[in-house]
Amino acid sequence: MFRALFAGATAAALIAAPAAADHVPASPDGLWPAVSPGAGRELPAGPAPARRMPVPAGPAAPDDGASPGPAPVYGPLGLPCFARLGARPGPGGTALLRIEAPCDGGARVGLAHGPLSATYELSPSGELEAVFPAFETPARYTARLAGTTLSASVAVPGAAGYERVATMWVGPAALSVHAFEYGAGPGDAGHVWRGAPRAATVAESGRGGFLLSLGASSLPDARRAEVYSFPAAEAARAGSVRLALGAAVNAETCGREIAATLLQIGQDLPGAPVEISLRLPDCGSGTGDLMLKNLARDLKIAAQ
Repeated sequence: MFRALFAGATAAALIAAPAAADHVPASPDGLWPAVSPGAGRELPAGPAPARRMPVPAGPAAPDDGASPGPAPVYGPLGLPCFARLGARPGPGGTALLRIEAPCDGGARVGLAHGPLSATYELSPSGELEAVFPAFETPARYTARLAGTTLSASVAVPGAAGYERVATMWVGPAALSVHAFEYGAGPGDAGHVWRGAPRAATVAESGRGGFLLSLGASSLPDARRAEVYSFPAAEAARAGSVRLALGAAVNAETCGREIAATLLQIGQDLPGAPVEISLRLPDCGSGTGDLMLKNLARDLKIAAQ
């Protein structure tokens, strides 16, 4: 059930400081020092004429051997410990990300691309696959895992031709994106939202947009996001996309304060993150979705 709520929100631009990159210096191998032979010494004089007796020299230590490095570390599955992030281009101006960290199974990991970020959990074997939008090409992604920052870059053809609308929040109180393409109403075929996200391949034909849900909903206090992408540079016909933000009111979210971030990237769109704060209706007043209009700028589409 959708209920329209026209609400204003105080917006402020967020300025994110770039995270400092982690640096681990290399340690050079040392050399064993050579041991010089012992020098001779004078024996005490006796009745017989004194004569020099050589003192045998001990063996010299090798002077060209490297000190042994640290012993290799293995994870619970018997694999050597390492962590890496890989990226390859995906459909609809996206990137397919993959993390491998055999010794960090079940760990939380934060993925980020520019101002967009989300929290995930590695599998018991230390793996994760995720789809992220690409705001530019080449697109750079980072992963924060167990105090280490991993990074990867990938060229994503056509990434700059998409217009994006994203919301980000922490915890269960979601602020979701609803896109109504070419005059569609709630529940119509052109209504793109979490319940009807569409595949990214639809956008490659210029017929409409799609929605990605980012982050692990099962993790407490996880950073989550939704991103709607429309192929403005490849649109099959002219028109508009009306945008609204939906706040789910249920037993878990009623009466709570929602703090979210709105991000719009594309031609003639703001670009800078904007903070949104609102309080949901008290518990007992019913459940459903509040449709918040006029918070996100509608998209104007020109046929290509």
